[in-house]
Amino acid sequence: MKRSLASNISTVTATTIMFPLEVLKTRIQVQGQIKDMQKYSLSNFREFYTKEGFKGLYRGYSISVFLIPIFNTIYFPTYEFIKKEIKLTFGWKNDEVRLYSASAGIAGLMCNLFTNPFWLVRTRMQVEIFRNDTKGHFEQKYSHGVKSLYINMREIVNKEGFLSLYKGVPASCIGLLHPLFFFPIYEKQKIFYKNKFEPDSDKLSTIFILASSTTSKFIASAVSYPHEVLRARKYYEIKEISCNKKSEGLIALTRRII
Repeated sequence: MKRSLASNISTVTATTIMFPLEVLKTRIQVQGQIKDMQKYSLSNFREFYTKEGFKGLYRGYSISVFLIPIFNTIYFPTYEFIKKEIKLTFGWKNDEVRLYSASAGIAGLMCNLFTNPFWLVRTRMQVEIFRNDTKGHFEQKYSHGVKSLYINMREIVNKEGFLSLYKGVPASCIGLLHPLFFFPIYEKQKIFYKNKFEPDSDKLSTIFILASSTTSKFIASAVSYPHEVLRARKYYEIKEISCNKKSEGLIALTRRII
């Protein structure tokens, strides 16, 4: 419980500080598929702030703060549970890479399936300026706090179909490379530092945990980053279903198939 609480607090704090760069990053990822559009970059960050103000820097922030504790609360207990079950079922040991990879991959897939619709809405909030850059439009569509999740998810289902909530899932599956790399490297480094520098201590020092986390995060992010670009661009796409498909009932659809 303490570990989960500490993880959520630290993650939300880091997200709050770095969120403007998160918005900028998402726009940079998406802008490549849009013609004749203002190009965002780190060098024109001041222009970004001047044009949209402080609120513009934090588009989608309320959803992130709402979702991050949910994701962490689900992910880490799921990871530990799966790791325990794999050890009991297959007899894999704590120092085996396959144990960490399998546990992280399964837990990541489950959490991505659950949270994908929420990240979809958040991404569209961040890049809505590409479709309509008026402040009034954004306020009308998204300025409802966490309630915006429900309102926009319902709109997506009505206009694009239920499965549109799961756009980007294939790209997210590629993103499983992140935990597949992160956790084995992280766990192996902790074991190395423990055996090398603190063999007689019950717990590993914070400095070594930080070193393990930083190194593994950098490597995992570098390997898996392309999936973020693919996913952001899939989230941005809107393909409305036809009125015929919307109104077609289950019976009519069954008859057509038969």
